[in-house]
Amino acid sequence: LWAFVPTSGGFSLPQALGQFGAKNIVATTGLTQAKVPALGAAYLPPAQAQAATELAGFLDAQVGTTETFFDFSNEPLLYFLVPRRPVVSSLLTASLATFDQQLEAIRHLADARVKVVVWHAPGEPVGSLVPSEVGQYALAEYLLHQFTPLTVKGGRVVLGPRAENPAPDAAAAAALQQPLTLGQLPWAWGRFSKYDPGQGAGAGTLAPAEGAKSVEPAGLTITAQGDELAVGEAGREVTLTLKAQPDATQNPNVITLRLKVPPALDGQSAVLAWGDKASGREVSFALQGDGQAHAYVLRVGAMPAWVLAGEIKTLQLKMPGGNWAWEAGHFLAIRDIPQIQAPAPPAPVPATAPAAKTEKTKPAAGKK
Repeated sequence: LWAFVPTSGGFSLPQALGQFGAKNIVATTGLTQAKVPALGAAYLPPAQAQAATELAGFLDAQVGTTETFFDFSNEPLLYFLVPRRPVVSSLLTASLATFDQQLEAIRHLADARVKVVVWHAPGEPVGSLVPSEVGQYALAEYLLHQFTPLTVKGGRVVLGPRAENPAPDAAAAAALQQPLTLGQLPWAWGRFSKYDPGQGAGAGTLAPAEGAKSVEPAGLTITAQGDELAVGEAGREVTLTLKAQPDATQNPNVITLRLKVPPALDGQSAVLAWGDKASGREVSFALQGDGQAHAYVLRVGAMPAWVLAGEIKTLQLKMPGGNWAWEAGHFLAIRDIPQIQAPAPPAPVPATAPAAKTEKTKPAAGKK
């Protein structure tokens, strides 16, 4: 610590010893300085120093001193590294836990004309056991529809206003599309949510495609039992291809699946996927195995891998082998998140021509 204590001039033995010790620590540990003015002479591990230098430098260059950015990565230190006015009073993204808190943050975001959004590292849990796009799904859905991926800086995906950047950067978009693990959350949402999959504009049905041909691997069959489809042969994973019916919405943000699962499969995972295996476009969730039919709600409108994939008509439901039954599936367009648009920037004031100078008239002779 003595290495950084300022002196009034001349030689200082404590400072000299401190500087010697600091250099020795740096030489033996590999620590390095980040080129961020706010960090001063702090030493960090090389990877952290490089990430801080890259991200802070980008934000400082892109966001003017009278503008601001929004940190969706739950790293409030960014507001210290790049001094800008925070958009919301709570600097921790994970603390915006309730739906109403997220709606309030959305209103502040729209009013502030945010220039840049910093997303967390791809697939990384933030501040809790779930990623922000799951815990703060309302806020995530708003951001994904108002902003688009620009670049990757310091291991963080950076987004800019969609109105100014209509086409996403391919590398940044790919970095955002990571598999998600939701655990029992879809079952909890299905049990306690207000969604009615049979009602409302934009509702469309999902149904297995072409009977037995929709099941993989080859050789397994699905058998019709009234309105249900039962799949047998325990121990072998089954992929059921689901297709949206013609009445399905073109812009769904919620998917509901209704499944009946036996106790033998309780706690095992199902996977809903779209696109190829390498795309990262899939979400897994835990099954509730009590022999009763349960709805599983997936808020796909908050998932980058869904929003950035464009129109989706076909999905794959990967289920563990066993005597489970398919009952129903729906695409929904639930508009409970207001699509608040940022106010238009003020129109430039037109330049006015300078007023013509008027010459003062001299008083007539003999008058004062």
